[in-house]
Amino acid sequence: MPSLDENRKQWSSAEGWKAAGEEGWSDPWGNAESLWHFVILPRIHAFLPAARVVEIAPGHGRWTQYLKEHSEFLTVVDFAPHCIEFCKQRFGSDSNISYVVNAGNNLPGIGDQSVDFVFTFDSLVHVERDVMREYLHEIARVLKPNGVAFLHHSNSGIYSKRSRILDRVPLENAMGRFIHSWFPFSLGWRARTVTAELIQEICREAGLSCFRQERISWETGPYLRDALSTVTLEGSIWDRLPVLVDNPDFAKEAKYVRFMSTVYSTNR
Repeated sequence: MPSLDENRKQWSSAEGWKAAGEEGWSDPWGNAESLWHFVILPRIHAFLPAARVVEIAPGHGRWTQYLKEHSEFLTVVDFAPHCIEFCKQRFGSDSNISYVVNAGNNLPGIGDQSVDFVFTFDSLVHVERDVMREYLHEIARVLKPNGVAFLHHSNSGIYSKRSRILDRVPLENAMGRFIHSWFPFSLGWRARTVTAELIQEICREAGLSCFRQERISWETGPYLRDALSTVTLEGSIWDRLPVLVDNPDFAKEAKYVRFMSTVYSTNR
């Protein structure tokens, strides 16, 4: 849960994208613009701008619209043809973007050691350990010697036992929904077999160094059900002793960002 086939069924039709890629996902931070500038960019600014960038699972281009401004050449890779077609229409006037439909676990057509920066946010939280392993091996293949990847993925595997108990509580009634809201280990279709520790293990297996990890809360409660991992090839200029931090206030910070967005957002 969720399987690759289930993800494909969920995201491959226009029915899953009724708000052109926003679907309220950025609302806690005000909008996508504020989430990008206040939350994401501060975490990746050291690696941008970059010559060759790959974005995994862009959806309808929520982050593509910003990444393209920091890339000499950007390749967006998604397993949903519908999403790729939407991005082509949305960014058709941008000559520095190419589009790839993949199998949901690979980076086809992208050359070995050709990429400076790989990015994915708010997408791979839905994929299990087998898909994460395949993507990390592909990332190891395509990164330049000093390339870096920034990955937002699930950490809900640390709550897998409690999640199985919670599965017995039905969501069909108000009490069940209330209980789930207070123990959101795997709400939001989080992968249950992925943890920050697992990503470290796969990185070592693939010849990558996971040199920075931030385990974060999401939506309600202090539970660290997601993680942000920054990885590079072993021996690169970024390879160093790993730093692991826990940020149970990540979701709370959204309130401050949302307030700032009412003052400084250009989308007001």
